[in-house]
Amino acid sequence: MDVLRQDLRFALRLLFKDKAFALTTILTLAICIGANSAIFTVVESVLLRPLPYPDADRIVTITDGFPGAGVERAGSSVPNYYDRVAMTDVFDSVALYQNSGYRVGEGVGAEGVPAMNVSPSFFKVLRTSAGRGRLFQATDAEVGHEHVTLFSYAFAKRQPGGIDAQVGRKVRLNDVVYEVVGVLPEGFSFLDPKVLADSGFEYEGIGRTVNSPRPAAAP
Repeated sequence: MDVLRQDLRFALRLLFKDKAFALTTILTLAICIGANSAIFTVVESVLLRPLPYPDADRIVTITDGFPGAGVERAGSSVPNYYDRVAMTDVFDSVALYQNSGYRVGEGVGAEGVPAMNVSPSFFKVLRTSAGRGRLFQATDAEVGHEHVTLFSYAFAKRQPGGIDAQVGRKVRLNDVVYEVVGVLPEGFSFLDPKVLADSGFEYEGIGRTVNSPRPAAAP
């Protein structure tokens, strides 16, 4: 311990003698610690922390691929989506989603918010229930019934009347009238959209595998 104290005193004397060196050392340490903290935060949230959904290890991303055309990964097309639903038993449920954005409201008061278009089965894949009202159902994808929307909990909370006044409310999304049929539960997150709308033309796929999926064929 005595040797450690002597070393510390010696180091402090050197730092006080050369203030420029001391400042450079402190700044270098601060930058390195900050960078490592930021990297760990990203790795922890993306790779280490489990997804906030039941049986998250069964949720997979589904893409199309066209190796012959030099396209290894592409969005999931609507025809292929329906083929997967009808012709495979690997998935317990399959859904489509598409990142988007909407102007919510009218005129100069309209607010641009991040949004997502999803198929009615989206919440079955994630096993999520509504915080208020209901989620999308199969009939919402039919022509003439597709203008329904869901609000995230945080977005609904700052709307007129708050959380409990949103279900049944008519709102304009990109100048088209939609009905708010539900509010997502507090804490729900999937790429952080504020508004979710039902749509039949999305391009990214997700699926939940069955409890005992068939082994994949060897390449």
